[in-house]
Amino acid sequence: MFNLDRANMWKRLSAWLLDAIILLILATGFAFLASWLTKYDSYWENYQAKFEEYETAYDTDFDYTKEQYDNLSEEDKKKYDDAYEAFSHDDVVLYNWNMMINLALIIVSSSVLLAVLITNFVVPLFIKNGQTVGKLCFNICLVKKDAVRVNNLMVFTRALLGKFAIELMLPIYVVILLFFGNGSMLWVIVFALIFTVNFVLLFFTRNHSPIHDLLAGTVVVDKSSQMIYQSEDELVKAKEENAKKEAIKSYY
Repeated sequence: MFNLDRANMWKRLSAWLLDAIILLILATGFAFLASWLTKYDSYWENYQAKFEEYETAYDTDFDYTKEQYDNLSEEDKKKYDDAYEAFSHDDVVLYNWNMMINLALIIVSSSVLLAVLITNFVVPLFIKNGQTVGKLCFNICLVKKDAVRVNNLMVFTRALLGKFAIELMLPIYVVILLFFGNGSMLWVIVFALIFTVNFVLLFFTRNHSPIHDLLAGTVVVDKSSQMIYQSEDELVKAKEENAKKEAIKSYY
């Protein structure tokens, strides 16, 4: 009665997939709204207009591949180089480019944050026992390592610090930087390291606890068969009563 009945891995993965779909839908909706409010598309349109302006002015094409560039005549290479030099030092271009990068980070991070807090904190506050929609559907929940019911601070830490900050935003940050050409191999290594650590923790540790569960001190268990104690005092009382019963049995 004091042991942890850890949730079946297939149930956990299925619950995670359902929660991931809900989170993605919410994050996408928030991102579209934030893009509209910040007028992100206007910066992209201004950047593209400048892009086309320099192509026309210098009679060149910025979309040449390296092989195509190498096959250009010296005159055409000079046109391309002069156009690129002027384009890359244009204040309007630099302003719109920087705005796109900064807004992309702000929009994505805020959208993911809201989606994570809703799916992994607000919803569990109403359902109780740290259950998300996915966990509710597959009848699994969270408990402390001693089978005591989780508190709101633990659920919040699990959602904000574990899931959002480390497992989601660091990889997303890497992807955004790589997309805009500002990334480096160091960020790719960080991305791979987080994935590897989480994989090992989930499949090869006793409690199958990834980073967010380790930080929060939670364990995913089967709700239908797990005895969940409402407080530390209730756990202590249950252990004392169990010890008395065992003593009576041994006496007889």
